[in-house]
Amino acid sequence: MFRYYLELALRSFRRNKALTALIVLAIGIGIGASMTMLTVLHVMAGDPLPGRSATLFYPHLAPGSAGSNYDAGRAFTWIDANNLLHAHRAVRQAMMAGGRVAVSPGGHRKAFFSTGRYASSGFFAMFGAPFAAGTGWT
Repeated sequence: MFRYYLELALRSFRRNKALTALIVLAIGIGIGASMTMLTVLHVMAGDPLPGRSATLFYPHLAPGSAGSNYDAGRAFTWIDANNLLHAHRAVRQAMMAGGRVAVSPGGHRKAFFSTGRYASSGFFAMFGAPFAAGTGWT
């Protein structure tokens, strides 16, 4: 039975080479796309911090009344983050924020602003962030 189907395929290929090549190309692209998506799913579904993510928590605040237009998905303000950090509600705590920072490259080049991430000293112990040189601050 398989031999018969193979002969039919070869006859069809001889009759219409362009269509057969197009079908083979479409099947190849489909297999490639599905394998790419499966790989991305496998990587994204993995544990980002093995051994640590089960004990990390992110606080969610919902200030305001039920009719307010507060955006719950945004980051904490500097004041809210500092108040949570200084409440000492956990053994280890870290405050992280983003913003703009002034960069002064030195020499005759002009200073400029860039986006940056800020972190408190607890960040390094909690996430095991490696240093290329030096140590974290206390």
